Amino acid sequence: MDQYVYSNTNVLVNKLNIKDEKELIDVEAQLIIAGILDITSISSEINFQEYRSLQNIHHFLFS
Repeated sequence: MDQYVYSNTNVLVNKLNIKDEKELIDVEAQLIIAGILDITSISSEINFQEYRSLQNIHHFLFS
C-alpha cells in the first residue's frame, strides 16, 4: 500500500482531503487562479534578479 495515495485511488493525499481526482484538479485550479489574481499582495517582495523571489512566488501559489 502506498502511503502517499488514498486507499483504492490514484489520488495523492492532500491538505483538502479530497479523494476524487477530478474534484481535486478543479479545486487546485481554482486555488491557483485565485493566487495568481492576488499575486500583487507580494509584489514588493518580488525581484526577478533574485532566485529567492521565484521561491516566494512558488510558496505563495502552492502553500
